[in-house]
Amino acid sequence: MVYKRWKGKKVKPGDPNYDHARWWMEYRLNGRRVHQAIPEARTKAQAERAEVSEREAISNRRYNRGTDIGFRDYYDEFYLPWLKEKQGSRVIDAESRVKKLKAFFRNRPLREVTRRDVERFQTSLRGKETKRQTPRKGATVNRYIYLLSAIFSRAARHEIVDFNPCSKFEQEPEAQRERYLTPAERPKLMEALVDDLEHLRAPVEVSLGTGVRKIRELLELRIENVNFSGLSIFRPANGRDVEVRPNWFLLVDRVKRETSTRVRHLRSAGPYDPKCYRHVRQKYAGIFGRGSKQTNGAKGFGS
Repeated sequence: MVYKRWKGKKVKPGDPNYDHARWWMEYRLNGRRVHQAIPEARTKAQAERAEVSEREAISNRRYNRGTDIGFRDYYDEFYLPWLKEKQGSRVIDAESRVKKLKAFFRNRPLREVTRRDVERFQTSLRGKETKRQTPRKGATVNRYIYLLSAIFSRAARHEIVDFNPCSKFEQEPEAQRERYLTPAERPKLMEALVDDLEHLRAPVEVSLGTGVRKIRELLELRIENVNFSGLSIFRPANGRDVEVRPNWFLLVDRVKRETSTRVRHLRSAGPYDPKCYRHVRQKYAGIFGRGSKQTNGAKGFGS
């Protein structure tokens, strides 16, 4: 079906905006809903021809077996390299969870995977015993489905599949939890950081004192982006100079495709405690004070 649309609403001949409206197509084919504009159409006949062409293109992609690729091959050859380049922090989790996906779907052509197959996979995980001899939680099952959905979403962008069989899928119930480290638990954590964990004391204390997290924030801290002085400083980030006020620090996320910046106060983790504040300064200075070569936050924490 083709029709004209103006500002999100269908319009018919006689509407004052009919001549300015754009042609749209809407139909279902092979379980996929197609709803898109036809900007090049000027008449109804042109819009109908465009709809027929789009239907033929979808059918050709679906039944052209020469372009089919198996699940295992697509993950290894396309999805994993893309994930490493764009979202490197998620590779470890993906590599761990994809083992069960590969064991279930093997190298089955992506086009042949249906919603029923996804339901069967979900059922195979639900409530089963894990390596820790505990029932698998709903949150864990959802993470497997999320990965499967991400793979199919990427395949749809490559026009290998026509739809994502995980879309609008019913999620497993997850237990709501709110967990944080209480002031009474902090000394216990520090007491555990001894012997082979001694090297974690300084970064953990900096994290507790500032509220930054690991990898995306803590390991990206650079000494030149922390302002312990009494005057504001300016640091280049994202193509501009960012002001870092006294006792503030600059976070630059280099993992994302586009560099993002945030300026945060050193006391943002909680109520101001002068003793704790001085301790954070000492520990942070100690991390980077071991040599002139250790100017990168990741190197300092890993040493």
